[in-house]
Amino acid sequence: MIEASPLENTPLMVHALPLQFPVEPIVDFYQSIAKDDSVTQICLTHRPGQTPFIDGCGSSYNPITNQADYLESDFTETAPGLPDIIQIIIQDVRNFSMEAFGRKIGRIRFMRLKPKTCLSYHVDYDPFRLHIPVIKDKKSFFVVNDQVCRMPNKGQLYFLRTNVFHTAVNASLTNERVHLVFNTCD
Repeated sequence: MIEASPLENTPLMVHALPLQFPVEPIVDFYQSIAKDDSVTQICLTHRPGQTPFIDGCGSSYNPITNQADYLESDFTETAPGLPDIIQIIIQDVRNFSMEAFGRKIGRIRFMRLKPKTCLSYHVDYDPFRLHIPVIKDKKSFFVVNDQVCRMPNKGQLYFLRTNVFHTAVNASLTNERVHLVFNTCD
């Protein structure tokens, strides 16, 4: 068992973790399912009875009710037909999250930022998320608690603090940015 990580309780905003995955098969899979250029998220997990690849896209936060529309722990199903390498990566990250942090994985999404775009500066319910940069540009980065943070290595698993104000920025003029993102839950 991996020793429990102190990352949850430190001021670190982004930290490289000891898992590295081959990026080419992840890119190939992403490109095989990302047919619509307007789609910014593709969810690889879903709730029972819901639509694979679509359920779980977007924010779970409902500004009208000021609460989540669903729980991360509801995402217990993995989309059918995932290539073996993607299933192995998902299982490795799930195992690592449980061993290192004692936390399960909920939604697993490809999150895409088009060139010259960013997300709102926001706070999420989960204290951290795990990211694997898949397609990136030197001009993509995070701002977390007013600190600029980068995930420089494609295929590397990273810790990203999300219970503080943060945003993702893709300041590239021409290149998209795609991460495979693992939401954590109890």
